[in-house]
Amino acid sequence: MVALLNIGLDIVGVILFDYRAVCYATAICQIILILIHYFVTRKMGIEDVLPLKDVLLFIALTIVLVGISMVIYLHDAIRFGCLGLCVVAGIVIILKNRAKLLQFAAKFRNKK
Repeated sequence: MVALLNIGLDIVGVILFDYRAVCYATAICQIILILIHYFVTRKMGIEDVLPLKDVLLFIALTIVLVGISMVIYLHDAIRFGCLGLCVVAGIVIILKNRAKLLQFAAKFRNKK
């Protein structure tokens, strides 16, 4: 569903504006996907896997990094440095919550 929205926004954005609209469309769709994931996990009773503070952190990072990427688009070293920072932040969050993630995986593994 979100992928189709992303494709639609990409097409409309490129036609009406230019290639930079694709960045905004992807960011919007990523935020929607993060929110859907959060609400689905809450409905399943496993909200500990992705706490609200992490959801808000991901959304804030997305908004900030889209803005930064538009400003530093022509500076490859800075752009890839920001990308590396995002990867490191993601790894830190995963490692910080690995016990919860392993419990979550074990819970579903035992259901089979």
